[in-house]
Parts: sequence; C-alpha cells; structure tokens
Amino acid sequence: MLKLLPRIAATVIFALTLTVLVACNFEDDRPNVTGQVTDVVPRSISEFESLTLVDDSGKTWEFKGGLFTGFTPSHLLEHAALKEPVRVWYTDENGVLTVTRIEDG
Repeated sequence: MLKLLPRIAATVIFALTLTVLVACNFEDDRPNVTGQVTDVVPRSISEFESLTLVDDSGKTWEFKGGLFTGFTPSHLLEHAALKEPVRVWYTDENGVLTVTRIEDG
C-alpha cells in the first residue's frame, strides 16, 4: 500500500493541474462589457449592491451585484479613481443585469 501512495498522489496532482488548465482556458460565453467604473454601492466589505460602468461608446450600464466576484467594492473604486477599465460578465433576467464575473479590462 505504501508503494502506491506516490502514484496516487501524482495522479491526484495531475488531475487537479489539468482541471485548472481547462478552467483557465474556458471561454465564458455569457454577455460581457468593458468600461470605466463610475459608481459602486457596497453591500459589505467583499460584495457590492450595484455597479455602474460607461463603455467606450458612452452607454451607461447598471448592474446588480451577485455573489463575490473577486473584485471588492474598494478595488472597484480604485479602478474608478485610476480610470482603469474592467470587463464585466453578466446575466440578463427581465432587464436586470446581474454580475457573474469581473476581470481587469
């Protein structure tokens, strides 16, 4: 049994590595927009209630916060202050845009 442990560990590590690589290369097919953050309403230290962006064409986008997206309200406010764009993936349910993911734009 002890001789199998290194092989089992190597197999588990390989499987985890493969999973991470596939996940990183997965192209999210949900709608998304890139723009400048103009307003953030925090819900907590790690989540926001709402987020407002303006895209390159000047269109204003109003989003409702979802679960933790990896970007805290303070980080989004930093993007606003530095005028660094973000890319937001979202779902649209009856006209309510809910953030599902955010990345640096």
